Amino acid sequence: MYPRSYTKADNIGWRITVDMGSVIAIHFNRFSIDRNTYNWCGGALVIYDGYDETGALLLKNCGYLKPEPLTSTSNVVYIVLDHSNVMEASLFVLNWQQKFVSNAPNFPVDNSCNGHATIVLNSTNATFNVSSPGYPDGYESGLNCIWIFQSAVSGYHPFLSFGFIDLEESSDCLADYVEVFSSSDLAAWKSFGRMCNFANRGTYKFHGTPHLKLQLRTEYDEEKAGFTGTVVLRCGGLLTAPDGVIMQPDSLPTVQPVNRTETFESCNWNISVRAGRTIEFSFEKLNITIEPAGPLVRNGFVAIMNGIDEFSPLLGRYSGTDIPGTIKTSSNRAFVQYQPSISGPNLFRLVYREVSVECGGNVVLSAQYNFTDIMTPNYPDIPPAHSECFWQVLAPAGELLLVQVVGEMLLPYMPQCKTEYIQMREGLTSNAPELIHSCSSDLSKRIMTSTNALSIKYFNDRPDPNAGIKLRVTLAKCGGSVRGVRGSITSKNYPQLGGYPAPAVCEYYIQEGVYGMMILSFEDLHLPAK
Repeated sequence: MYPRSYTKADNIGWRITVDMGSVIAIHFNRFSIDRNTYNWCGGALVIYDGYDETGALLLKNCGYLKPEPLTSTSNVVYIVLDHSNVMEASLFVLNWQQKFVSNAPNFPVDNSCNGHATIVLNSTNATFNVSSPGYPDGYESGLNCIWIFQSAVSGYHPFLSFGFIDLEESSDCLADYVEVFSSSDLAAWKSFGRMCNFANRGTYKFHGTPHLKLQLRTEYDEEKAGFTGTVVLRCGGLLTAPDGVIMQPDSLPTVQPVNRTETFESCNWNISVRAGRTIEFSFEKLNITIEPAGPLVRNGFVAIMNGIDEFSPLLGRYSGTDIPGTIKTSSNRAFVQYQPSISGPNLFRLVYREVSVECGGNVVLSAQYNFTDIMTPNYPDIPPAHSECFWQVLAPAGELLLVQVVGEMLLPYMPQCKTEYIQMREGLTSNAPELIHSCSSDLSKRIMTSTNALSIKYFNDRPDPNAGIKLRVTLAKCGGSVRGVRGSITSKNYPQLGGYPAPAVCEYYIQEGVYGMMILSFEDLHLPAK
């Protein structure tokens, strides 16, 4: 809506995420969050230092004074405009910037351990030793300790190996226990299970996907040692950049004692690019040993799957020295698995990049070229899966644009129109006011802009999209937009009798200013009476 004020009663959220090992610096250019005459905030702009509303509060404010600049302590902030029905109009503009922190913020657990710690490992050589408070001399009752481990190194994830566990044993570990979780987004955590039984080194090992969380809960004072463990970075993890490189690690960090199997552990990478795109892979280097099959032989490979995990359809398994051609997915997700050969060498360099369907374009209309047809790819046939297209249409100054559906509207109807839709905005930027966001019969309605600029987006993130749509964008037969403190408006071809187009609906938009008033007076009105 900006620079226009927001007037709806709604709750709108934004999430900003930057690279691991970085924080987010925020400063405000403009701040006007409505409050009533009694200085009471019916709503507010709220900023949380974390993924959602559970994060620490960085800002909660309303009014008209710009807040001071602020900086997060993690790599993600969540911003909410809580705009209630007692608020009339609000607007704000803020800028944010990623700032790298060499030693990303850590939150130490205090001695009572009723807190949490965030540990960011920023080197493949980094090692973090974690243990229960008081180890090995015992622990207190009523502890609730949480450690969250993250990697600041792209393509690597935390790996936890317990060295020793000695807790009070109970049925189903309902009393004292340690529990390990993994997460891809720091919001939803999947438990590996609880442990409370006596265990020696190497019994329990856990990989983050890519994040890892460790929790200790105790209920009783017992003469037990507690636990100790080690966290290092292992190759593999979640990659979300639009392009990147995957290589064999120089050496796999290991947890003592080192054994031959652990040294040659495999690595898995999940790649996720923007919805509506696909992924293209190409090998720049490949030299992975292939030997005749035998009981002591384990050949290495790089496997690429068309989906989110190792059970997705296999696109190819690659080894040897012959570099294959380009490999392409059919969606925005891919899974890459690397298993090194025991005998070596194990060398590869795999490059990936985000790919979009070739479609869209820019069109300038004029009196001579007064319309354009916009079609989804392959129209009237089915468009490619996971495609996204952008068009921009510009009319002469003062003219308006009319959009009509040509032929049958074949987009699927679905709630909220998230996986396949047409979106139109009155302007040429992603922040321009939205005219329509639809996958239903709304598109059969008459759609007219109030400016001379229009952007159209077609999006599908489906493996089986429908047969698409064709739109015709024309200069409106009449109407227009006028700016200024004074002026005149006439119907088309005035004063010629019957000179205006019929049938037609003419719309005129007059903008004088934000706070001004307008006076309209008719000098001539000559229309047929019903």
